[in-house]
Amino acid sequence: KSIRIQFNYEKYIITKYTLEERTAMQAIKIQQLTLNGNAHLTNVYLAAPENMIKEIVNDVKRRSTPEELLQDVEEEGGIRIVAAKIFGNSEAALITVQSTKLPRFVIFKAERVRCYLYRPQRHECTICMNEGHRADVCTTTGV
Repeated sequence: KSIRIQFNYEKYIITKYTLEERTAMQAIKIQQLTLNGNAHLTNVYLAAPENMIKEIVNDVKRRSTPEELLQDVEEEGGIRIVAAKIFGNSEAALITVQSTKLPRFVIFKAERVRCYLYRPQRHECTICMNEGHRADVCTTTGV
């Protein structure tokens, strides 16, 4: 079984790479890690495969569940939608499609809506002023 684990000590990130879906599904259940006797809460995310694109669709109902979004959104041209969720606390949806080309429009509740390439923002901590993490997860003390 091919699993690769990578540590980024500056950003407090552990990355686990695997091509096996079963192994990935087990990994997302991890809620904490114990290192040197200290328990650390974790946030686990699955990365999209290389043949996937993430896009943003605006003006979506806030309280939509991922299941409701998947029912309400269709791609033009037969492109498969893999996942959909509300983006943070906004009226935008983050949609993952199985394609190597960004679709310009999606059909949302029978209406043609423009979509945009998702570009993740870089996090910068307002406590220690370092990049790579937010203030709510900063380990700097006494600043």
